[in-house]
Amino acid sequence: MTGEELRDLRLALGLTQVQMGGLLGVHRNTIRRYEVGERRITAHFALFVVESARRLAEEREKEERQRRARSRP
Repeated sequence: MTGEELRDLRLALGLTQVQMGGLLGVHRNTIRRYEVGERRITAHFALFVVESARRLAEEREKEERQRRARSRP
């Protein structure tokens, strides 16, 4: 995973660098450094990013289904 790919994923999720850092347990500056290429993203961290994004997307999907179910007559 490149820094650009991390940034694209973060933006696709609608997250700020602060929010992405919170999701991943790292400081905003670490996210910025990854995104601009000042730090190399390890394979282990990339896998953690993908799994965290998947869980977040699943949670959002579940919340949306619940919201729709509550709004039905």
